[in-house]
Amino acid sequence: MSPLGDRSSTMSGPSPARLLAALLLLYALAVGGYIVLRYHGQWTEGDSARMTYFIDVAHTQGTINPMGSFYPHGLAYQALSLVVLAATGLSLQTLQAAIYPPVAALGLGLTSLAFFIQVTRDRRVAILATLFLLLQPDVLFVTLRGSHEKLDWPLMMMALMLLYRSVNQSLRKTAVYVGLFYLIIFAMIATNVFFASTFLVAVMLSLLLGLVAAMFPRRRSASPRDLRRLMYIALSCGVLLFAFMAYLYPQALSDLRTLRTIWDRAGALALNAEPQGNPYAYISFGWVSPRIYLGLTTFTWSLIALSFAEWLRRAKRILNGQESLGLRESLDWLLYAGFAIQVALSIIVDMAGVLGENMQLRIFPGFTVLAVCLLARAVWRLAASPRLREWKRRIVFGLMALSVTWFALASVFKATNEPLFSNKWSFYSAAEDSAAYWTDNHLRFANIWNGLDERIAALFQFKYGQSQNFYDAYMLKSQDRYVLFSERERERGLRMGVAMPSVLNWLRIYDNGEVHLYHRRPQTPYQR
Repeated sequence: MSPLGDRSSTMSGPSPARLLAALLLLYALAVGGYIVLRYHGQWTEGDSARMTYFIDVAHTQGTINPMGSFYPHGLAYQALSLVVLAATGLSLQTLQAAIYPPVAALGLGLTSLAFFIQVTRDRRVAILATLFLLLQPDVLFVTLRGSHEKLDWPLMMMALMLLYRSVNQSLRKTAVYVGLFYLIIFAMIATNVFFASTFLVAVMLSLLLGLVAAMFPRRRSASPRDLRRLMYIALSCGVLLFAFMAYLYPQALSDLRTLRTIWDRAGALALNAEPQGNPYAYISFGWVSPRIYLGLTTFTWSLIALSFAEWLRRAKRILNGQESLGLRESLDWLLYAGFAIQVALSIIVDMAGVLGENMQLRIFPGFTVLAVCLLARAVWRLAASPRLREWKRRIVFGLMALSVTWFALASVFKATNEPLFSNKWSFYSAAEDSAAYWTDNHLRFANIWNGLDERIAALFQFKYGQSQNFYDAYMLKSQDRYVLFSERERERGLRMGVAMPSVLNWLRIYDNGEVHLYHRRPQTPYQR
């Protein structure tokens, strides 16, 4: 039997496939609930705290375009959150830390399953691809945390699903699917201009690759209409992107200035040949050991290598005329290359020290969506091969089951920054919460050292909004007159081998048993 199966079996779906799909969605829900139960809802991180602050300001001012403090890259996530808050009466912190993670994980599972069914036309391959997607820790991380990225990639998959559905349909159905496609694209743009632009660039690169591949004389005839359609999609998405930035949400024009900065810094990197940033430095201090990090990311490296091998195999078949270059048959192959090129270029951008040196991590989930599709098709083709003997097939499935078990645990541990392995903690205690609240209510315009990173500062912004004080981290600076000393930070410092600031001669002005606030002794009558 063909690895793709026949159309009748894939559309109706055997009951075992339906059961596996249900179990897979329950697994996605459990993964989303894990982070809530693991930290009892007391967790946050920098981007989640900032987005929570933007939503709170919009809620307070009664507008999604508040004065002074606004998110410059989009507004859809804030608007959706305001609607949910109004409908449920939940607190914003509960919504972000306890409700969104399981709902977002389930939504990721549903949208990816629906998308992969359209791409592969086989429920079994789609289930396998969805499982692979849920095993990728970077995708889980951006889905579970409280930022707009939990919408970006599901929206992309919904748009592509509609694009696939529109192929070879009647004019009336095509018009409906195309209309819904551009509606979803607009939702992507309104959510985040940057991520929408990465999809646009991927489509443009796919068009160029398709035009190059179409030049090979031995390839099977690709419908020129398919390649022209990619051009129309790129142009239409570009118009929507420009209209949103120029007329509907001018704050997003800041992304154009960021693009100029990226170009200047990348040029300086090319001329100096000396990296201005090191995006991989966090591996040495962010995890207990580099070997732990490699163990938790084994699936990611395997996915990159195996999906690229499958991409090369299909490239050979397409160029030799064994596979069609049509939109439905090869769009996943084309988009894979479009996102892979962007990931490669983002490494250069990170080396230039721009955008927090994490641009490749931002784009990688988009690449992952296409990579797991290619990998699932390859794995199913090999597993269903009639040349594979039954005892060998049993061994292969057994090894896959063991590997998936480890990958599932590793992905959850990495995505949630499990403190057993990670030095980048995202949880906080009730004592730290109380100390941050007391400190900000009794100090004004003070420089406060709060820990080895921005964890306590993110906690305050997540719970209470913008502070009137200045929170410092990492190294104690001369202008830091206060030190918020947490026993949890001391324990983390001991594990990392980092010395905490010496406060032996400082004044202790707050103590709740676990967290202490120290004030530097004044050296002159003018110091406070």
